[in-house]
Amino acid sequence: MPKKKMRERPKWRSWIPTGREFRFKVFSGLTATLPALAERFNAYATTLTVEDAADEILDEAVIETDVTLPDETVAAIGEHFALERKFHREIARTGKVSWTLAAAKGLAVLGHTGTVVSPARRAKVADRGTRNTMLWRRLVDRPIKGDCLPLLGLRKGHKHYYKFHAETAAQLVTFLRRDHRPGQSLKVLVRPDLTKYQRAFFAAVEKAHPGVEVVTVGDGERALPERTLFYRYRINSLMRSPPTPEILGDIEALYRDEYGLGPARNEGRRIYISRRDVRLRSLANEPELLAELAKRGFEVICPSDLSHREQVELFSSADLVVATHGAALTNIMFMPPGSRVLEMFNGSHMISPYIWMAALKGVAHDFVVGSEGDGTERFEIDVAEVTRRLDRTDV
Repeated sequence: MPKKKMRERPKWRSWIPTGREFRFKVFSGLTATLPALAERFNAYATTLTVEDAADEILDEAVIETDVTLPDETVAAIGEHFALERKFHREIARTGKVSWTLAAAKGLAVLGHTGTVVSPARRAKVADRGTRNTMLWRRLVDRPIKGDCLPLLGLRKGHKHYYKFHAETAAQLVTFLRRDHRPGQSLKVLVRPDLTKYQRAFFAAVEKAHPGVEVVTVGDGERALPERTLFYRYRINSLMRSPPTPEILGDIEALYRDEYGLGPARNEGRRIYISRRDVRLRSLANEPELLAELAKRGFEVICPSDLSHREQVELFSSADLVVATHGAALTNIMFMPPGSRVLEMFNGSHMISPYIWMAALKGVAHDFVVGSEGDGTERFEIDVAEVTRRLDRTDV
């Protein structure tokens, strides 16, 4: 099948800063020149390390797993996954996190950016906010008693299904596994505009961990905790989170408890996950593929048609899932061990987080590379190659 080239970005476009980049440069310059004004409007250019901001280091650890990707999988990623190689020179075989937990008084949490800052030192804390999210805004102070763990995340993007579980949920579970004592009073600070699945997750956390209370911080508020707990979660690869099967298993268990569901059970279901409801990375020749999948007993599912509980139930009963690369494959965490996934990529957007998640779950994973995507990453897949993989004994 001939490869379709994705529309390339003109070279001259890289010379012109984006609106966000321009705003950040302007705000950074004004912040450095007029620090008192910047403090009034909650914008800080200086950055403190976790150690510099801490009154006390509570925990330091390296968290890793015995799960490793096979040599042939690592070789295939190195050969095909050019996008991933932009992030990492070496393809990580396993998951590994350097974890540092700290505590300090006198810090603030900015509701509009999610950043943790030290007003007294006119600086933000490293690893607790993204550098180009600086916004000047007056905020209303809100004192909060007790220990607080900020998990607001970015103002935009905190609802992304995969990122929430690979970052926010994985980091909170790491803290709960290592550093939260039963009954210890703790307020977890989150944004008020959570999705239904996020609300279910945090409700499960409160039930499973007495003493934990989830508290929302509004966009126009500056939370002032009595004591702030903050951390550095430095992972060896963006594609290897959650880093261990235990952390992923805890996330899965929280949902199962909240929804009243038992363990995953392979019921032999064959499921095709369609992206017909989105423009990004849709499959141009999907009707041709569906005709072949129908002959093999596949159900066609669009995740947006299901509640999150229904999605958990669906993947819990699956034997074989075929899907285009996308956030719905985060549901691999609910699949039974020994089940199978066939992931379809467009040739210009190939990264391996779901290969890793499948390895953590004991789910067999294979992939097929299609044409390069257009401006919306819409692509075609070689249907004959997909059916050949499906007809093999092992996917």
